[in-house]
Amino acid sequence: MKTETTRQSKSGKWLELAILVAVLGVSALMWVYSVQDPWLLHLYYLPVVVSGFALGKRQARLLSLLCILTGTIVFVPNLNQESGGIPLLTVLAFGLWGAMLTSVAQVVGQLSDRLRTAIHELSEAHKKDVLTDGLTGAASRRCLEYELARKLSEWKRQRTPVGVLMFDIDHF
Repeated sequence: MKTETTRQSKSGKWLELAILVAVLGVSALMWVYSVQDPWLLHLYYLPVVVSGFALGKRQARLLSLLCILTGTIVFVPNLNQESGGIPLLTVLAFGLWGAMLTSVAQVVGQLSDRLRTAIHELSEAHKKDVLTDGLTGAASRRCLEYELARKLSEWKRQRTPVGVLMFDIDHF
C-alpha cells in the first residue's frame, strides 16, 4: 500500500509539472502570436480541466489563478501596445473568461473530489464485505489470510507464536 501511495504521489508531481509546462507553453504562444483577439486564452481550459480531474479542486483553483495571471501578464500589454488603450468590451470579455475558468476549475475539481470520496467509501465497504461471510456473519477465508499475514509479520518481528484454526460451519 505504501509503494502504491508513493507511486501515486510521484505521478502526481510529474503531472503537476507537465500541467505547469502546458500553462507556460500557452503563455509563450500568446506572447509569440500577439493578436488583439484573445482566442488563445481558451487553450488554458485544457490544463485546468486535467488538473481538476487528476489532482482535485484545490490544485485546479490554484492553476486557474495562475492561468489568469499569466494571461493577464501576456495579453494586456500586447493589446495595450497595438491599440493605444484597452476597449471596455475586451476588459469585460477577459473578466468573463477569468470567471468561467475559475468556475470550471471549481466544478471539475469538486466532482473529482466527490468521485474519489465515493470510490474510497465503496472500497472500504467492499473490504468489510469481503472479510465476513454474508450468510453467517463470521470471518471469511480472506479474513483468515489477512490475519495470518499480520501474525506472521508479528512473529518475524517479536518471535511470538502463531496458531490458526478454521472451521467450515455452513457446509457449502
